[in-house]
Amino acid sequence: ARRVAKRSGGWAIQSRPANVFEVEVLGFKRIVAAAIALALLVGGLSVFLVINQTGTLGRQRAWVDHTRSVIETTQGLLFSLQAAQDSERGYLITQDASYLAPYRAAESKLTPSESRLRALVADNPQRFSQVQTLIRQIERRRAGVVQMVRLGQAGDFASARAMVIAGHGAVAMDDVGASATKVIGGENDLLRQRTAEARATQDATTITGMVVALLALATLTAGLIV
Repeated sequence: ARRVAKRSGGWAIQSRPANVFEVEVLGFKRIVAAAIALALLVGGLSVFLVINQTGTLGRQRAWVDHTRSVIETTQGLLFSLQAAQDSERGYLITQDASYLAPYRAAESKLTPSESRLRALVADNPQRFSQVQTLIRQIERRRAGVVQMVRLGQAGDFASARAMVIAGHGAVAMDDVGASATKVIGGENDLLRQRTAEARATQDATTITGMVVALLALATLTAGLIV
């Protein structure tokens, strides 16, 4: 490397020591290498954080889906029980056995739905206790419906209708509805909580990824500028 210097009698070109230039080039390479290494480190940290947050978000979404399944299964049980009772009433009024088709369809769904609901809430002692109470009340009302259908099938429609008029079935259905409301209400509270947590995690994941990516880019850019 050379430089121009002024001296008496005119300008002269002076040579710059080659080792000084080599040191500068080596220093620049080291700075660039360090910047790239730091950028890679920050990028790796970004990937780790995003993967970790994504895993958390996945688990939270699974719990949201779980809560919805509890609510839907509980509502399905109520629908099946109501369908069985409506079918039984139609049969007693008309004495037409074709009205029992919905009753039989509902009957076939009740036991599997009860088992599914128990399994869904097995991890929550409080909810499991509420579900057990609900299922006992469902089974009590179900037994009453079955009894009236059997009375009708035996030709004793008068006794069956007398049981309906007595109002015990209506009281039993009210009890079922109250217990179902507790289960669904509790699960709706959980649903709101879990949905909020999932959204917060999703926002945090997005922000974390953007911030760390920008930091990595800024680090690399600064190293190249230097």
